[in-house]
Amino acid sequence: MKTYKIFILVFIMLFGLNVYSQKRLIEKGNKEYFVYNYDRAIRLFESVDNKNIEIERILADCYTKIENFQNAKVYYLKILNKPERTFDDVWHFFQVLLILEEYSEAMKLLDTLSELNPSDTRVIAYLNDTTYFEKLKQNEPIFEVRNLRMNNSQQDFAPVIYHDNVVFASSRNRQGLISRIWNGNRLPYLNILRARIDYDDELKRVKTFDRKFIKKFHDGPACFNSDGTLMVLTRNNYGGKSADGTRHLQIFTSELVEGRWTPPVSFPYNNPEYSVGQASLTPDGRFMYFASDMPGGKGGTDIYKIERRIDGTWGTLENLESVNTEGNELFPYYHSTGVLFFSSDGHPGLGGLDIFVTSSQTDVSGQIKNLGTPVNSSKDDFAMALNNELQKGYFSSNRIEGKGSDDIYFVNALKPLKLRKIIKGVSKDKQDNIIAETMVKLLFDGVVVDSTLSDSLGRYEFPVETFGLYHLTGDKVGYIGGNNIADTDVPEEIIYADIILDRIPVFALHILVTGKNSGLPLENVKISLVNISSGVDEVIYSSVNGDFSRVLEEISLNDTLNYRLKFEKERYFTVFTNYSELVDREGIYEIKEEMLSYDDLRIGDDLAKIFKINMIYFDLDKHNIRPDAAIELDKIVEIMNQYPSMFIELGSHTDCRASISYNIRLSDRRAKSSAAYIKERITNPARIYGRGYGESNLVNRCECEGTRAVPCSEEEHQMNRRTEFKIIKL
Repeated sequence: MKTYKIFILVFIMLFGLNVYSQKRLIEKGNKEYFVYNYDRAIRLFESVDNKNIEIERILADCYTKIENFQNAKVYYLKILNKPERTFDDVWHFFQVLLILEEYSEAMKLLDTLSELNPSDTRVIAYLNDTTYFEKLKQNEPIFEVRNLRMNNSQQDFAPVIYHDNVVFASSRNRQGLISRIWNGNRLPYLNILRARIDYDDELKRVKTFDRKFIKKFHDGPACFNSDGTLMVLTRNNYGGKSADGTRHLQIFTSELVEGRWTPPVSFPYNNPEYSVGQASLTPDGRFMYFASDMPGGKGGTDIYKIERRIDGTWGTLENLESVNTEGNELFPYYHSTGVLFFSSDGHPGLGGLDIFVTSSQTDVSGQIKNLGTPVNSSKDDFAMALNNELQKGYFSSNRIEGKGSDDIYFVNALKPLKLRKIIKGVSKDKQDNIIAETMVKLLFDGVVVDSTLSDSLGRYEFPVETFGLYHLTGDKVGYIGGNNIADTDVPEEIIYADIILDRIPVFALHILVTGKNSGLPLENVKISLVNISSGVDEVIYSSVNGDFSRVLEEISLNDTLNYRLKFEKERYFTVFTNYSELVDREGIYEIKEEMLSYDDLRIGDDLAKIFKINMIYFDLDKHNIRPDAAIELDKIVEIMNQYPSMFIELGSHTDCRASISYNIRLSDRRAKSSAAYIKERITNPARIYGRGYGESNLVNRCECEGTRAVPCSEEEHQMNRRTEFKIIKL
């Protein structure tokens, strides 16, 4: 029993020591990982017995950092099968598979990535073309690539052409200084070096750029304006560390004055909590592009643009959103031809960082192109710099066939590097008639990327990125249509795509109101317009020219215009009229109306003629007022109520058919019946009376009695059947 208790006690002590030992391993491993000592962190974490997912993540990242991608894959496979896996876990595994050139296996992860984050633009881009890597490998190379003889086991990268030299960042031993080792790659800290470009484009006579820029930590890379008088330098923050103990990168500027570089001036966006660096200047030094992981960016590291004013102060910071992804965009290089080279692990590539180029004049908004092999590989390829002719230059890579951590490679263009093509066209109609000043818009992936007005000959053109399908639209008042497609993925440098438009038929309504006697236009006439077909009624007013115009957008050919109108103006008699016409042609449809002024009326005038009152009809041998007759009589009521001092004789006339006495009696009954209708609706009913004239006042020769009988047509007899409203007193 005593022996058993001793065994239990020893077991508990050993177990406790093991738990303590495991805890110490994790603590030490985290400490080494935090200071970028990945080899030691791996040894410590590999000794942990029961590794949780956090330790597996650290080990996968450490193996990735030391470029042992097979071991990184082993740990990512373990993580992938755990329910706690995240989008970042799967994405990092995806990137490792690309570096291992296991492209088909990487593509199998896209559905999982899309489920975990369907809005990630990197995943969307890869899903849009899952065989892109085959095209990048099979496309005809743009450049030939050569590893330089000056490369060695040290780190050399970020070359820029400086007069007849190349300036670059390097971990080569610093002259006169004790070599200090950076944990991240177990190589010395960086310094800025220069080398002369030899006749065969090799770099010779490597030496320190300027000893005043040699300090304790990383110094480099650097860039210059075209005349070499302004330098932008990236270096560690010598002023202190971030809250978590990291010494981030910062940007400094220096100017060449009388052959000497001035003391470096800190960039205002330097901050101990994040990095800014890897700058590139436009040739005139006015704008600077750089990379940063500052808060508010789109991804891990974004590219930014900023203006440097004449007085040396800086303008507003701009994130290049069309270039940046949720991944890392690094090493921007602005070329004098207006293109921007940069490296990215967010845009579809062959693995690690790939070099991309995009066309840019004032900003970066064009199509992004992967330079393909042999410039890009499955490892990190970055920091491209070409001469003024885009013919040859240098870039950096850590590809397997290199000599060191990062090597500088020479590139030579096998053919002109044409990053733009021209889309040209003419805006015209189907009959080839030129349509000048058409607004032509250029769209890529449904987004308008450029627009212009065609000139007096209908011509337009757009400089565009290659390898893309563009859509063009045309817009001009009075025209419809105007769409076309331009495919730039063709050998030709100029792609022709015309815009064909159809003229829209124009139908318009024009109403003109004038004085009946004066013939002059009447301003501010109230016009009540009723569209009988649609039932829509509205009130409009005549202009100073007495008119009103409107384009009838809802009208098509062979429709019918059908309106009822009422015209009102102070001291003018109200006018009612109907308008109906078939739309059988393009153009303007006129409604003209004359209005009679109170002052223009005279005794003896017939209101029926003046106001276009239609014939009042009665049923055969009847004198009661029909509904259609009431409409016409209401017009007289309206007029008499407007003019309360007017007296009217309502005269009813017949044709000669039937006897004279019968016609007199019938017309008198009808006249009195019509007058009675009006009397009930006006003030002072005595102002109107009715009188039948029978056939006594014929307006033509159509008599029926005796020897004077004249045969007449129905139309001629109709002229005598009339109702007159004569003014007898004003």
